[in-house]
Formats: sequence, C-alpha cells, structure tokens
Amino acid sequence: MQFLAGIMIGLILSGSIGMAASAKEGDRTGFNRTHQEKRYDYFRERQQQQDVQNLYRQQQKEKADRTYRHQSC
Repeated sequence: MQFLAGIMIGLILSGSIGMAASAKEGDRTGFNRTHQEKRYDYFRERQQQQDVQNLYRQQQKEKADRTYRHQSC
C-alpha cells in the first residue's frame, strides 16, 4: 500500500513540476493566460496539494494501525 501511495505522490509531484515548467516557458514566449485560466490553475494546484496531504494522512493512519494493532469496525 505504501508503494502505491509513493507512486501516486511521485506522479502528482512530477506532474505539477512539469506544469510549472511549461507555465514559465509560456510566460517567456508571450503567452498570456486569461484571469479565468489562472484561477483554474490555482484551484487545480490546490486540489493536488490536498490530494498529497490526504495520501500522507492515510499512510500515517495505516502505519499507526499496524503499529498499535487497531482494528476498524
């Protein structure tokens, strides 16, 4: 499970780095994004950050469950 979570986090981070690099390149070439496009990018990035945080919390919960042998109902 940790392996899959690690892969997902890696994919999210590599995707966001790639998007950031392409956004910077677009700014250098004179590509002007509209206000709505910038707003969409903000919320997409925010959702990605929340996804990473949720994956991290889930990993921590699974680790604690294994460590303390908690059994969910």
